[in-house]
Amino acid sequence: MTLIEREVARRSPDGSRLVDAIAYAAIAFLYDRESGRSFERVLARLGLALEVDHAALVPLDPAGQARAWHAVEPRDFQPAASRLPEAGAWFKHLAQGSVVAANLGRGRMADPAALDAWGAQSLLLAPVFLNGVWWGVLAAVDGHRARRWSRHHHKAMLAVAGTLGAALRSELADTSLRESQQWLRKAQHRANTYRRRLDELILASRDAILVIEPDGFVSRWNAVAGALFGFASGHRPGRDFRDFLPFQLRRGVTPMIEAARHGQATHARSFDFPKGDACRYLLVSAFPLGDPAGTVALVACDQTEAVMVRDRLENSLAATIEALAAAMEARDPYTAGHQRRTADMAGAIARVMGLPEDEIRGIRTAAVIHDIGKICVPAEILTCPRRLNDAEMALIRMHPKAGHDIVRSIAFPWPVATMILQHHERLDGRGYPSGIAGNQILMGARIIGVADMVEAVTNHRPYRPALGIDAARTELLAGRGTAYDPYVVDACLAVMDEQAAPAP
Repeated sequence: MTLIEREVARRSPDGSRLVDAIAYAAIAFLYDRESGRSFERVLARLGLALEVDHAALVPLDPAGQARAWHAVEPRDFQPAASRLPEAGAWFKHLAQGSVVAANLGRGRMADPAALDAWGAQSLLLAPVFLNGVWWGVLAAVDGHRARRWSRHHHKAMLAVAGTLGAALRSELADTSLRESQQWLRKAQHRANTYRRRLDELILASRDAILVIEPDGFVSRWNAVAGALFGFASGHRPGRDFRDFLPFQLRRGVTPMIEAARHGQATHARSFDFPKGDACRYLLVSAFPLGDPAGTVALVACDQTEAVMVRDRLENSLAATIEALAAAMEARDPYTAGHQRRTADMAGAIARVMGLPEDEIRGIRTAAVIHDIGKICVPAEILTCPRRLNDAEMALIRMHPKAGHDIVRSIAFPWPVATMILQHHERLDGRGYPSGIAGNQILMGARIIGVADMVEAVTNHRPYRPALGIDAARTELLAGRGTAYDPYVVDACLAVMDEQAAPAP
């Protein structure tokens, strides 16, 4: 027993009970894992020792958890605690760590309104601090008689309040620890689920997948990767990724993996490498997984069959285009080769203009069959050795629309039908068949229109001999910016200059 406890027991009639309450408060939380039950028992010991109707631990913040022991009918002391900041003298004493002892008799702490809020004839309040912050009060409430509180009661209240503050701090730490443990368990479960699903995805994928750890070792791979890259039987996870890749891929793939280690994904780069007597075509991607940092997933999609199908389709499409062009030229021997020469000129113009190679292929394809609609024009008009009259010209001007209708059902990867329809349109709206102007005309159609004009002027026609390169230049310059796109004209002139230059 401490000196204070012995002094309380000697001088106070109820001293032994006060000492018992203080001692119980000190040990209650050591052996009982359920802190809520310990709070209730400590408050009960204190209430019995003080011979009051209620002993309560009440937070100032209504959101906090109040605990109470009641010798009589239970009461809610939260509203009274919330009003403490309005009680000037009481608030000052409690904030300084002192006990407020009040009754309805005389005394500087007598405050009838405040006592009425607590429903008390006599009241003891001790501040409870949590981590250095005033959290709430320990209250002993007697609602039936005016009491004279001794300094021993004050000391007992402060001792129990200090113990309860420590218990609250421990409870808060335990709650935080439980929440952290619960969060950790959930995080671990999510991580395990993630890894399990990753493994399932890797195994089920039709693409070749390697998971490469930060140290460069492969931790997972699927059977598709083994079949594609031809792993030796000794390959197992835990070896450097270079051991898993064919020699022809290492140089290109290694920088992708290094970039992914630093968080930069690389998607769908094309590679090819020999395998047996054939060549395999791959689209390879590398992207960061991030758990742990520096982990990379390498995904290789085998495009060999797709490339072969594409090549067959392109060959079939090229053959179809050649057949259409041959059919047209068979009906019009005077313009035999006209479409091919127009295509060559259009491709050269587009290349000087810096257009993408795929777009140039589309322009050449449309140019090769740009006059396919003339198959609907009577042969005697096409081969007529004189100038055509208005009715005959009207039939000729139908050929862009007829050509468009012939090829529009073919699924070209470029707007071939539209370029055929527009190749006689002019920038100023004076072309045919629709009379559209400016940006309504596709760039490919503008290029084919210029190439078609140059080829027609510089070669023989049934009704006239070739006019020559100078006449073509004159026509280009006269129509630059009005009938013809100025950028196309400039590119065409550059092509003509290059073709006219003597060979070195």
